[in-house]
Formats: sequence, C-alpha cells, structure tokens
Amino acid sequence: MASRKIAVIGGGIFGLEIATALMGIGHRVTLFEKENDVMLRTTSHNQNRLHLGLHYPRDMKTARQSRFGFDKFMNKYPESVKTGFTNYYAVSSESTQTSTEAFVTFANSAGIPITPISMIGAKDLGFNVKLIDSLWECSEAVVDIQVYRKLALAAAASVNLPIMLSTEISSANFDGKHWRLNARGIDQGSFDYIVRAAYGQDRMAINIKPERPIVYEFQQTLVFEVSSKAKSFGLTVVDGDFVTILPRGFSDNFLIYSPLPSVLNRYVGESVPRNWNFDDKPMIESSFNTVSERARNYAPVLGEISLTNVLTAIRALQPFVSKTDQRVSFHTNPYPNFYDIQSGKIDHAIELAESLCALLPA
Repeated sequence: MASRKIAVIGGGIFGLEIATALMGIGHRVTLFEKENDVMLRTTSHNQNRLHLGLHYPRDMKTARQSRFGFDKFMNKYPESVKTGFTNYYAVSSESTQTSTEAFVTFANSAGIPITPISMIGAKDLGFNVKLIDSLWECSEAVVDIQVYRKLALAAAASVNLPIMLSTEISSANFDGKHWRLNARGIDQGSFDYIVRAAYGQDRMAINIKPERPIVYEFQQTLVFEVSSKAKSFGLTVVDGDFVTILPRGFSDNFLIYSPLPSVLNRYVGESVPRNWNFDDKPMIESSFNTVSERARNYAPVLGEISLTNVLTAIRALQPFVSKTDQRVSFHTNPYPNFYDIQSGKIDHAIELAESLCALLPA
C-alpha cells in the first residue's frame, strides 16, 4: 500500500500513539484535538495504573492484553513509569466475585507473578486483615502522565507530526473514495482514512450510516487525589465494589477510587448525554466521603488523608460486559476507510498503534 493521507481524531494517549506510529512508517498524518493541548481529559484523569492484568480475574483476554502491553509500555517509556513502590492485591473476605483459589488459578494461567503475604505480614503492613481473605504482592506500576506527555510529544515531533489543537471536527463527508473534514465551518481537507479515538465524546456529523450503531457505556467518574504521611504503596481489593489505592505518578500523593461510588452517572448509547457536568458538589463530596472511608478501612496505614484534587472524566466502555468485566481495547471499521478505537487502557495503546500500522502499511 502506498503512503496515505490519514486524519486521526482525538489527542489522548491512543490518538497520539497511533498518529505518531502511522506517521513514522511513512503516511501523511494530521492529528486533530478539540482541546488546547493533548491529553487533557480522560488520559490524565484516571488511576494512571500500568496493568499487568491482575485487575481482570474474570476475563483472561483483557488480562493477557494488559500483560503484554505492560512490557511494551515499559520498554518504550521507562522514564515515565514509577516502579519504586510495593504493590498489593487483596481478595476481599466478603461479597467478592473471585475467591482466593480462583484468583491464584487465574494469575498462574495468565503468567502474572504474585507473592503471598501472610495475614500477620498484612497486619504488620497496616492493612485490615478482618476485611481481606488473602494478600498478594505484584510488581505493577503507575505512569506519570506529565512525564509521559513530554516523551510522547517528543516522539511526535521526531516524525514531524502535525497536531491541530483547538480544532473540533464537526463533520466528515465520504464521497465514495475520500473523507472531507470540516471544523465548525472551516474546511480541513480531504483524507484517505480516518482513525477516531474520541470514544463517543465528539459531535461529528457523518453523511453515511454505519454498518451497525456504535454503542458505549459512558461513565461519569471521579478519582480523588489525596495526601497522606504513609510511604508510597498500591492496594487493589478484588473482585467487586471495593477500593483501589495507587501512587499519583512520581508525587508523594495517592489516588483513590471505588467502582460504584466513584461513578456519578452511567448511560448506554452512542454519545455522551449533553446535560452531564461535574457541578454537583454535594454528590462529589458524598462520593469522596465513601471512597476515603473505604480506603482507610482497608488500609489503616494511610492514616489521616486530605483531599488535594478531584480528577473528573467521562470514560467509554464496552456495554453489557459486567459479568466478565471485559476491558479489551480494539478497533472497529464502521464506515469505509474509517477506524474507531474502542476502550482504551494506557498499556494497550502501543499494541493498537502497531495493529493499525500492520493494517495500513505504507
């Protein structure tokens, strides 16, 4: 295939990685981002975890994609990854969807190394052994998004990737061979292919119907950044509505999150509800109180914590996967010469970029 003119829409981690990779193999790529900088939304407002896969004991496919993606990210961006902390997974002693036995079987099958911690050891570490059935050490990591942004932008600059900031694509029209893009009345030119990494959060009008509607489960989420005198550590309690505690990149702060109280709203559809906002301060305060209480209950070692920041985001998941908790990342082809990125975990980005390069060789 000869060099193609490709528009990548969305300047989060997936859009930037894909655009840089396609530009690097010889395509003529332009990245369009509606904000005034890249990675300002969900990419920088999540738990920043670099998964080995243990978070998905009910879906081996997601676990294995995360396991391989972990190595890819570590090899490409080691300077952005914090590994100098001890990370633990605990199986809850109540209301868990995965027992200790099933968790161990899963970890072994997925090839994820885990080391058991005795209950005496868990208590000495400052965890509440009354709430956990077992505790395991696992060498996962977190990404410092600010450091990663600098590295990813340097990689983009090295291949001379054009990045059009503050440019929201409002329409895409296909004439049977090419796509013509428009940004609020300003023509952006004609392209051979489009790769969209906007996860249903764009308002782009398209002049043809998709082969099948693209439906997401949208979640309006909160991740709380807190300060604590505790030494940096990570704790994820599986498998259910419990809590995750992780370092905030290279800082001394922590990020805390719980699956249900950290989600303000959910909606299944093709685009984000227009009336969603993060102005409900009482609801956010209630969410923080619940999540922080859980964090301190499972990890008394945290001691007193203070809220320093609220990271707000809207994430788009595959709908109707609650039974398996499947979170695989992949691309679909809803229109001719048009690829949509689905899901989107940090550690899956490089694999998706490589798959599109293989699909569209220059």
